[in-house]
Amino acid sequence: MKAKGFALILTLVTLISLSSASLAALLFYAQMLEAQQAHQWQVFSEQLAADFNQQKVLYESSQQ
Repeated sequence: MKAKGFALILTLVTLISLSSASLAALLFYAQMLEAQQAHQWQVFSEQLAADFNQQKVLYESSQQ
């Protein structure tokens, strides 16, 4: 009976450890996605600003 109890406790500890590891992996993945999106928005913003400035220069030169 003691062996069954020990096996049960060991199984529960293993499952809890796996759950914690899975949760940590999911949190890490979410942070990675957030950082990737932030980087993509930064690149998009820089491209948008560059396009705007190029259009502004073209417009101003056409007005002269």
